[in-house]
Amino acid sequence: MTNTVHGFLFGFSFDANGARDLRGFDDPPLEGERLRWLHLDWRAEESRRWLLDQAGVDPVAAEAALEGTVRPRVTRFGDALLIVLRAANFEVGRAREDLVSLRILAQANLLVTLRRTRVRSAEDVRNLVLAHPAAFRDSADLLASLSSHVQDRLQGVLEDLADKLDDFEDRIADPKQSPERSEIADLRRSFIALRKSLGPQREALARLSTEAHPLLGRKHEKELHE
Repeated sequence: MTNTVHGFLFGFSFDANGARDLRGFDDPPLEGERLRWLHLDWRAEESRRWLLDQAGVDPVAAEAALEGTVRPRVTRFGDALLIVLRAANFEVGRAREDLVSLRILAQANLLVTLRRTRVRSAEDVRNLVLAHPAAFRDSADLLASLSSHVQDRLQGVLEDLADKLDDFEDRIADPKQSPERSEIADLRRSFIALRKSLGPQREALARLSTEAHPLLGRKHEKELHE
């Protein structure tokens, strides 16, 4: 599934009959290919070089997708869209509020997702493509599914933190089970920080849902708004 040396993690070529796994950046297109999705590790020089020199996307958009730390945003570059999202971080030992970045560069027949740290939401959509390839007809279908899974996983993290806070507060009344006050304070800080960090992302997705862009139809605008 992954190739950490060259930066290519996985990819698909879509045609009228479904989807085929790609083995690398330069897999030739299928006859009748209508869409290609590549998921890359942007740290790899091969990924950067391919995106800048061979992907056929707006060079300014490619440069923007490879920037360092960026906030959630939606930017239009001609016929292409760059969407930067923050996703849940499930690495062992990392704080829940330390989110990871997912960059999505979308145009009519190509969608490129880039990450540094593993993004499980992208893998969720990969599994959906494997199970239901016909459900993905264009870049907007992939974009809507990625955005939805990013938000669902973040909501799940928030709900888990909220449940733990409720449990801690219930245990405070019992001296035999009372958790350390510092543990409760750390959990509250994590919950508040995570909830606060999601504000810019909600704004970005709300803007995307109202973006008058040829990639997005009414169905996708509604899905993104939800």
